[in-house]
Amino acid sequence: MRATLLCLGISISACCFAQNPSDPQKTPKRKTLHANQNVLRERGSAALHSEYARETAGRMNECPNANEMLSINKCMDEEFATTQKNYLAYVRSIGGLLRLEDPEFLNRSAIAKNFDKAELNWTVYRDTQCRAYQNLDPGSIQISNYVDCEISLTRAHLHELESLYKKDLWE
Repeated sequence: MRATLLCLGISISACCFAQNPSDPQKTPKRKTLHANQNVLRERGSAALHSEYARETAGRMNECPNANEMLSINKCMDEEFATTQKNYLAYVRSIGGLLRLEDPEFLNRSAIAKNFDKAELNWTVYRDTQCRAYQNLDPGSIQISNYVDCEISLTRAHLHELESLYKKDLWE
């Protein structure tokens, strides 16, 4: 009788263990979550590191062949387009990470909506600040000042976002 009860106890324990694995990271839902997180982190990190490399190369390398105002302005517009592309890729990665369904975190959609609202407000701030800055120097340099401001503020904001979200979303 004892042997039968012991056998039954071991069988029940084994059955329960099989249904509730000790490592919750290995459930299909968690595996999918981690795979999606990794894709978003890789995309965001690639965009961030791309922009950091461009920033490190310095302002002198941005438009080395531009020698008159028209070509400088055109080149600076292209430089900002690249910076903006990297910024959007990073912001979309953060937003994507915030939107992933994670049972450990409640109300993720509200966090994501607040993030989106903050980024929209930040873009308005950047544009307003750069419009004010461009008027410091009258003439054709105003366009260059505006774009230079956009690049500088966007890069500073990328650093800010990285410092805010790195610990919670990237580690």
